[in-house]
Amino acid sequence: MKDDKSVSISKRMEELEEKMNWFKGDEFTLDEAAERYAEVEKMAGEIEEILMEMQNSVELIQKRFD
Repeated sequence: MKDDKSVSISKRMEELEEKMNWFKGDEFTLDEAAERYAEVEKMAGEIEEILMEMQNSVELIQKRFD
């Protein structure tokens, strides 16, 4: 996944889901699982950070109109 902030949250979620589906697929191997898990965990953390930033922005906007 790109670190570029211009990549939409929807696109990031799609990429994460694709990577997570590997764990359910026929190509799953224990040898690769730990490495792929670390990658998925990192992606999920990045998405969580973006969502938190979005939430903070929405809260600031709400405060302006209260």
